[in-house]
Amino acid sequence: MGLSQSANAQTITWNIGYPDTLEVTATLNTVDSTLTISGSGTMDNYTLSNSAPWYSLYHTDIKIVIVGDSVTNIGNSAFWDCSSLMFVSIGNSVTSIGDNAFQYCRNLDTVIIPNSVTSIGQSAFADCSSLMSVSIGNSVTSIGDNTFQYCSSLPSIIIPNSVKTIGAWAFGWCSSLPYIFIPDSVTFIQGSAFEGCSSLKVIDVDSANTDYSSQDSVLFNKNKTTLVCYPGGKTGDYSVPKTVQTIGGSSFANCKGLTSIVIPDSVQTIASSVFWECSNLSTVSIGSSMGSIGYGAFYNCNGLRNVMVYWTDPILMVSVDGSAFQYITPQNVNLHVPCGTEQLYAAAPVWKEFNIIPYKTIFGTVMHQDSTPCKGTVSLYKAKSADGTSYTYVIEQENIPYTTGL
Repeated sequence: MGLSQSANAQTITWNIGYPDTLEVTATLNTVDSTLTISGSGTMDNYTLSNSAPWYSLYHTDIKIVIVGDSVTNIGNSAFWDCSSLMFVSIGNSVTSIGDNAFQYCRNLDTVIIPNSVTSIGQSAFADCSSLMSVSIGNSVTSIGDNTFQYCSSLPSIIIPNSVKTIGAWAFGWCSSLPYIFIPDSVTFIQGSAFEGCSSLKVIDVDSANTDYSSQDSVLFNKNKTTLVCYPGGKTGDYSVPKTVQTIGGSSFANCKGLTSIVIPDSVQTIASSVFWECSNLSTVSIGSSMGSIGYGAFYNCNGLRNVMVYWTDPILMVSVDGSAFQYITPQNVNLHVPCGTEQLYAAAPVWKEFNIIPYKTIFGTVMHQDSTPCKGTVSLYKAKSADGTSYTYVIEQENIPYTTGL
């Protein structure tokens, strides 16, 4: 790699083209801390072990980066951890921004991506914690994994109508984002794309999109058979729509405001990591059609206190540590099971670790027995409230009362 330095030591130049190193140069002005990329062609790619030539001595000094109009790409890890970088100008011949290109540029506050760019690599702007404004050009077709992850100051983003795919954690932990609009061009969104966006309350989808839709600000596939992403800033209870058959991977991950969820009989699959670290989730009701619960589905949901299940045969799991319920204390969780299935659950891997409580369903109302196993004669009567305005169904079994609810 060529290196030249001027006599007065105010500029340093490196040859950084690929495959011809002479086609592209990088010149650092040590007086104003501006790094200019010029020439015609492709920049080389770098890694953490084979870093850009300016990294070892100057990466904390660079404040301005100018990429010339005839340069066609920004290489992988080119400006990684340039912690003083505040401004970047990207020329209108650049077609791709490489992986980790500007990661950890913590003072960078504005980025304008020109219309020439078609792809933005993984973690390209990750951990740019001061980034306040991003303009994505209308030729970008792919936003890669982790692209804007941990851009915690970013208050808004416009996804252009050219984008087709949005990768895992593409906007993960962008904790200042309140709203996302998905244009009709998008055909694939990884379920974790917006994980950790603690201010996000609304995900909206263009009605012309043929692959995705939204309902009550929650992201679904078009026909609402798969729940894709629940906004991390929503709080309280949630009932999954009865059209849903699959709850997609990481779709509720890190939703700290979620307190309870009702999963209807239509749902057959809870994918991996669905409720990952939903630390305030206390109550879960799982419908009767459930066939599988993925690895880490309730990982570290340490606020979980009640799980209600409606199937008579326990879903087979290998062990607590390798199951849906990692890093919770099952002895602190009440597992509400249909009467007559207590022994099955008490013998089943994973489920036997929970505090098992049987229930009966009377006219669609769940009744819990306080202390006695489900057996004997059951009688039902209608009790009038003290003020005479309402009625409550009361069930007794051998004169032992049942109570309703969790």
